[in-house]
Amino acid sequence: MLIRTDADNPRPVSRGLKLQPAFLGVDSLYLVIEYPSQDVFDYWSRSVNDNQDRRLHEGIPHGDMLIRTGAHGYKLCVRSGDNRLYITNRVEDVLHNTPHTGQGMGILLQLGTKWLRQNADFTSYEALSASIFALLREYKVDEPECYPIRINRIDIALDVLGLSTNDISIDEWRRGWIGRASGKYFYDDNTTGNLSGFVIGSSKGAVRFKIYDKILESTKTNDIGFWLSVWIQQGLNFSQANDLNIARFEWTVKPHNAKFLGMRYLEEYTFDGLKELINYLTQKWGRLCIAQASVPKSRWMIHPLWQQIRRLMIEEWDIDHVGITQRDYHTIPDVNPAYLKSVAGWIAGLMARIAIAKGEDAPVDVYEAILLAQSETKPIKQKAQERFEILSRLVTKAVDDEQ
Repeated sequence: MLIRTDADNPRPVSRGLKLQPAFLGVDSLYLVIEYPSQDVFDYWSRSVNDNQDRRLHEGIPHGDMLIRTGAHGYKLCVRSGDNRLYITNRVEDVLHNTPHTGQGMGILLQLGTKWLRQNADFTSYEALSASIFALLREYKVDEPECYPIRINRIDIALDVLGLSTNDISIDEWRRGWIGRASGKYFYDDNTTGNLSGFVIGSSKGAVRFKIYDKILESTKTNDIGFWLSVWIQQGLNFSQANDLNIARFEWTVKPHNAKFLGMRYLEEYTFDGLKELINYLTQKWGRLCIAQASVPKSRWMIHPLWQQIRRLMIEEWDIDHVGITQRDYHTIPDVNPAYLKSVAGWIAGLMARIAIAKGEDAPVDVYEAILLAQSETKPIKQKAQERFEILSRLVTKAVDDEQ
């Protein structure tokens, strides 16, 4: 990976740039249907000999769909256009009354950009859910509206005409980025050697932010024709641009895992909730500022580029008329069966170890085990008080962070 400086970027982003919004919307959507039965997997697996069926690599035709090898822990993938349905027989009904009860994987539905453009109306829950339910029925899921549907991942994208990734000052982003994720990864185009994009955050985190050359990326994936049509439909005026430079700002969010209020399940979805999520991403999760050595970071001025990005979003979706979404950290310790089982195992093991060490013919009682345990450290009651104070501070901090 090349290390760049401002000397490598002689044209830093400035107020002089005339930017146009080419696209603002949801680029992809991942939903997990908490479907407990095996019947959907049984239906699609009839065409497959076994997991080693070589035809799965090329795809087994099934009407206008294609059955292929699965991913994300699922055994099979059923493709329809740019949508993907991932299925497995590891579902709740099969795992019931086993040590894996509650670990059913359900069904994973990945909705692609083209399908979303044609069928998904994100301004209306009723219209959006109706389209998703209709698609699930095509995949042989009966009564999909009866099952909870988690919003596992949503990719929100803003395409900006008039901004070249090569014009971006890496040093400005290194020094001026303020946010919850700090790791930054810059990469260059192999052909030109120019900066083609960078990533802030990790794919394992609740949010990951990317900026990249959308013209270059869509050309490589043979989607340039589709995106040109999208940008034209959005009213983009290419005649006002000297060069066709489009930079994509993309946020990958995991609403369910990150516990975003009002966005964890499909039934909670509203368009205002999506706008509030964008406000969280661009104001609270991370933002580009002008680094000032003698000024605290909390008082750094917003960078002109970030101001323009926010302005484009406001013009497109009126995001300034709603608030900022909150996260339900719910840090109250969960005394769940798994935790209790673990504690019981430790105590039982201690009782047995002490008995063996003393030459007893049976485990010692709990009280004797506890007395011996605390003889090598602080009294258990004192340690419990210390743990209580720590947990109390964590709960309070999680609440304060979201105020």
